Amino acid sequence: MTLYQIKPRFQARLWRLAVALQCRNIHADWITACGLGFAAVAGALLATNTWIWVVPVLLFARIACNALDGLVARLSGTARPWGTILNETSDRLADLLCFGGLILSGALPPLVEIALLPLLLFVSYLGIVGIAAGGWRCYSGPLGKADRMLLLGAYCLIAPFAPSAGPLFGWILIGGLSITALNRLRSIAQQPGLLH
Repeated sequence: MTLYQIKPRFQARLWRLAVALQCRNIHADWITACGLGFAAVAGALLATNTWIWVVPVLLFARIACNALDGLVARLSGTARPWGTILNETSDRLADLLCFGGLILSGALPPLVEIALLPLLLFVSYLGIVGIAAGGWRCYSGPLGKADRMLLLGAYCLIAPFAPSAGPLFGWILIGGLSITALNRLRSIAQQPGLLH
């Protein structure tokens, strides 16, 4: 179970906004860029340990942009492979910015700091590598893209009141990402035609 399973309902809630953006000729790529901007600000706040109570709002805005760009692209007839590349690249950069900011904050144990970004990128890679082999994208959790952002947002709400929460949160991240990697590998292996 991951938050991706409620994405269609989330997109339905954003439908009117997507229509309004499309009517104002707002290009989907601009929305993708805005989402990346929200992630950059969130990462900077985390890195400097300032106003981290604002980070959950920024993360929500980033996820909303991630859902909106595809909607607007389809509505305006501008969906194209390059848009997919931009979207996937911005997703990876957003993860690096947000969780890189968390690492720079000094809240995580040293081993978690070393392992977090490589493991994060590995999980993301496993999400899309099946497509290159003729399969489909893998969304297995428990820590998909939106789930990671939700968990990070929850940490930002707790951290000001529990300064010692960083190490526990870091190990939860590592454990959740490791399970996600294993689940995605298993899911990819079960896709028809990929093992033969």
